[in-house]
This record gives sequence, C-alpha cells and structure tokens, in this order.
Amino acid sequence: MDTYLENKNMIDGQVKPLSNIEPSILEALYNIDRKDYIPENFRDFSYSEKNVYIGNERYLPKPAITAKLLSALKVETLETVLIIGSGTGYSAAITSKIAETVICIEEDQNLITFSESIAGSNSMNNIVFINNKLNKGYKDQGPYSCILIEGGIEEVPNIILDQIAEGGKLVTVIMQNDTGSAIKYIRKNNQIISQFLFSIEAPALKSFEKAKKFKF
Repeated sequence: MDTYLENKNMIDGQVKPLSNIEPSILEALYNIDRKDYIPENFRDFSYSEKNVYIGNERYLPKPAITAKLLSALKVETLETVLIIGSGTGYSAAITSKIAETVICIEEDQNLITFSESIAGSNSMNNIVFINNKLNKGYKDQGPYSCILIEGGIEEVPNIILDQIAEGGKLVTVIMQNDTGSAIKYIRKNNQIISQFLFSIEAPALKSFEKAKKFKF
C-alpha cells in the first residue's frame, strides 16, 4: 500500500469519525503525509493510533489529539498562530494550510533542524521556527489571537497567558492526577477565562513541570 493510501486510511479511521473536527483541519490532514514528520527510525509507526517517540523524551501526539486540539483552536485565515512545543512540525504544517503565519517555539535544536528541512522541501514559507524555552512562549511577536501548547502540562505560566491578545485564545491539555483535560483560555475584557472542552491525554512537556516543594 502506498503512503498516500495509508495516510488517508489513518485519517478516515482515526480522525474523521471524531466529533467537532473542523473541515479545514480535515482537509489539511489529507494533504500532509504524517510519515514525513516521523524520524526515520520510527517511521514504521507513522500511521498508528499512538504517540510516536521522536527523541529526547518527546513524542509526536497521535493524529486524533492533534486534530482535536487544532479544531478547538478554530484557526482562521490571516491569523498568526503561535505553536509551543512544535516537535517535528506536523501541527505547524497543518496550521500553515489555514493561517497566514505560524510561529513555532521549540527548545530542542535537533527538532528545529528536522522541522525546517521538511518545511523547506515542501515550500511551506509561512512557518517560522524559533529556538526558545517552551515555558516562555515568544512575546516578541505577540500578542497572538491563537496559541497552541502541544502537549500535556501542569499549568499555563502567566508569561504565556499574557501573550494572548484581546479576544484571542489558547488551547492545551492540563494534566492532573494522571487525567487530562483540554482547556481553552480566552482573554475577554483583559481577563483570562478558562473553559473545559473535553477529556483527553497528551504526551507530557516536561519543560512545564512545576518545581516540587520540599517538605521538612
């Protein structure tokens, strides 16, 4: 079976049956081969319904997670989207089909090099990859109308919440006691409002772990 059919079957079986998937996200998924975003040593798992290891304790979330989080973000044309923890650039490639500009923050230089190579070979000229600490975001180009933190975290730091524009939103997965919840944060009247979306688990981003308090 060729990779086009494998990619199509993955989407038809794992993503299309899900509720509330944006048509624009579905269309982008069909036009991007997930295999291209998997390191060569792990490409046998490209279309599997699982998180795929991409090195240095990081995982590419399974297709359903990416599709549901991006759909919840409701990206529109002409928007600049900030993706924090962009990994191999899979979600960035999907988003680039919709948004005007995609700014990707990644602290692993090897992943940036990998992502830039794929984006370049596919003429995705509206994606920018920046090396920065994940838990700092990237305030230099903010504020942003759309922010995705692509992974499971304990909490969203205030420095990142401050990068949400008025009327903008941030979507991520908050992990508590081994259970995950997709949460949307919206800035309205200069206040941050959080909204539970659905239960979901996502690979942890250790950069967001809170410092443990010592007990004496």
